[in-house]
Amino acid sequence: MSDGLPAVEAFFGSFAQGDMDAAFDTMADDIEYTVNGRDTVTREAIPWSRTFHGKDAVKAFFVQLMEHFRVEGFEVDQHIADGPDVASFGHFRYVALVTDQLCETDWCARFHVENGKITRYQFFEDSYAIARAFRHGGVWEIENDGRRRTVPA
Repeated sequence: MSDGLPAVEAFFGSFAQGDMDAAFDTMADDIEYTVNGRDTVTREAIPWSRTFHGKDAVKAFFVQLMEHFRVEGFEVDQHIADGPDVASFGHFRYVALVTDQLCETDWCARFHVENGKITRYQFFEDSYAIARAFRHGGVWEIENDGRRRTVPA
């Protein structure tokens, strides 16, 4: 069983320094990268919440991400490793460029590493916070807890 932590730490270290070539070098060519959000509403609000196959698709995802956000902060707080599997936790602050709205959320990521390369990477974030940052208007009407109400923007 190999240790996945060095590859994950190298990925985040390169990402933090803005060295995306080095960050992509930590990934296997056939990487599977998933941004969580499987339901239709989430995919409509956040079109990049899906699975990307292969390093070129992951590179295209990061280009798309930077077309929509300005990074204000990205912190990694903790890693928990179990052989080739690593869970990472942190916090990010992005600004949606089209609305100038701040999106701030905790995140976690799940990695699998083989032969020193990241083969699977699944990212979990607050999809409501992301969608809210791109919202231009209208109301979100919610019904639960036996009552119906409008959720503030």
